[in-house]
Amino acid sequence: MRVRPDGMSAIASALIAAAITLLAACSPAALDQPTVVESRHGPLDEFWFQIVGTHPDDTLEVTQYQAIQNHRIQEEMIAACMAEQGFEYIPWFEAAPQFRIAERDDDRPATDSREFAERYGFGLTTNPPDGFDAGVLVVWAGPSVDDDPNMVLRAAMSPTEDAAWAEALWGSDDTIFGDEIGCFGSAYLAINPQLDPEFQALGAEIGTFRNSVLAGRFPELAALNAEWGQCMAEAGWQGYWDPLRVRELAYDELITNSDFADSSLAAREISIALANYDCRQQISFDARRQQIDFALQQDFVNRNRAELDAWIAHAESRRS
Repeated sequence: MRVRPDGMSAIASALIAAAITLLAACSPAALDQPTVVESRHGPLDEFWFQIVGTHPDDTLEVTQYQAIQNHRIQEEMIAACMAEQGFEYIPWFEAAPQFRIAERDDDRPATDSREFAERYGFGLTTNPPDGFDAGVLVVWAGPSVDDDPNMVLRAAMSPTEDAAWAEALWGSDDTIFGDEIGCFGSAYLAINPQLDPEFQALGAEIGTFRNSVLAGRFPELAALNAEWGQCMAEAGWQGYWDPLRVRELAYDELITNSDFADSSLAAREISIALANYDCRQQISFDARRQQIDFALQQDFVNRNRAELDAWIAHAESRRS
């Protein structure tokens, strides 16, 4: 039996993850003269946004409205499911996630800017100001679990009654998506068609594709990463082989293999970050990687279009 001590805060967290899934654009074809790709999203990205029913280009108002509606529907489904099993559940509508758009902080340069690299490197040893880049969608997960009205119900239950109530809500498996899912799991799956078991195989294939792109397993990406790595070596930093993991690699060099009290750490970090920024600019890394990514996404879509279209149709029917 599994009792979730965090109560309905888990619902808010799960809804946030599904409602605003923003799949990272992975990588573009290494061309001698890279063209500027205006769209920030590739062909597979656009299919996925149709499946989940949200889009990163939606306005704040649309995103907030959808999150509130999804949360309300889910809470009502949970209450109905619990009632069918003889338990009372009070829908906690106030726990819907809340969003805002981060505003520019004049004291904090954009994380991907050269100015940030010059001041703070990667922010590993330099203590940059807290905050978000301007325009970032920030999630506020709602009230404390102590405000959950169901906590009052459970406080009045015996240990046996409380355990039965919790099992009805969360199920008896280790995860909410196992064979014995509870009311939360069934409601969550009902409003999140991207998790439908019918399309689990295609979902796994998309995940494998995404991971392969991120890991640079395609020849075009491997060549582009190697070009960046050569530039880093010429700047004096050997052993850097993946631009997407440069912060992690810098951490290994600065923290794992160094004395943290070394006063030169910040200067070295800034040097690595500047080399990374300049090398990416020098070889047009981001534009070329996006071209490769979009080309690979298009190939994936071409090979799986019928299944993707079926998934979209299924998802839209679930939402109607």
